[in-house]
Amino acid sequence: SLPLLLLPGIDRLVGWRMRRMSPEARVRALLELCYADPGRVPPNRLAEAANEVRERSRLPWANDSVARALRALVAAYLVRGPRSLWRQAATIAAPTLVIWGTEDKLVDVALAPRTAAAVPDARLLVLPRIGHTAQLEDPETVARAFLGLLAERE
Repeated sequence: SLPLLLLPGIDRLVGWRMRRMSPEARVRALLELCYADPGRVPPNRLAEAANEVRERSRLPWANDSVARALRALVAAYLVRGPRSLWRQAATIAAPTLVIWGTEDKLVDVALAPRTAAAVPDARLLVLPRIGHTAQLEDPETVARAFLGLLAERE
């Protein structure tokens, strides 16, 4: 559904719908989208996130900035030629660990091998029962994998 953000006026409709949701409902919807198991989020973090949403929604540019950021993200995926993300990935010289969750609802896990292959000398770690935010859902596994990557490079 993210490509729909490129349609003129859709950001106003999304903003209107978001404003009708409570901060708690907005946080729950985001967690449902990003986590394989939103139950992993501690209740105190849910309250903190709802307060963050509440504070951010008071800013006059909040909805516009989110819509523009998402629109730019979608547009970046559509760029062709030398400025495409795939071609830019091929220029990465830093040690790279591509981490993907099998339950990612935003970017299909089928893209994981292609992504890792696009980056020279990248390693791929696919985590079962993890969504889009592996570093939040399983921080210990992600940290161990990252430290392992660094240890290999020393």
